[in-house]
Amino acid sequence: MKNLFTTIAAAGVLLLASCNSKDVTKVKVGMTTAEVESTIGKADQVIPLPFGIAWWKYGENQMLTISHDTVAAVIPDAKKFAEEMQKNLNEGLKAAEEAQEKLNAMDFNADDTSVVDNVAAEAEGK
Repeated sequence: MKNLFTTIAAAGVLLLASCNSKDVTKVKVGMTTAEVESTIGKADQVIPLPFGIAWWKYGENQMLTISHDTVAAVIPDAKKFAEEMQKNLNEGLKAAEEAQEKLNAMDFNADDTSVVDNVAAEAEGK
């Protein structure tokens, strides 16, 4: 999962090189693609993704996420966005690893059903 997200984020950042710069901050979430084009013009590049989603690239570092002909996200600084997403992903992975280490340290016996039995008894009001 980490590799997939990292690949998608990196591809988005790498694909943001272009000559013309338009101000995507004029675009609002919920606008249609027709409204976007009338507000700031056509995208410099359109990157289709699965499930009716596409990235519309403007200039060197601006991007819109389009979902089914509607703006889902406005990203005026795609490089910063990708860095923040990578940082959050790394922090989440670190927390998951720490939780796994704590579980491993508990020396939980898979044959011990007492925890499950206690929870079931509490649920039944016993």
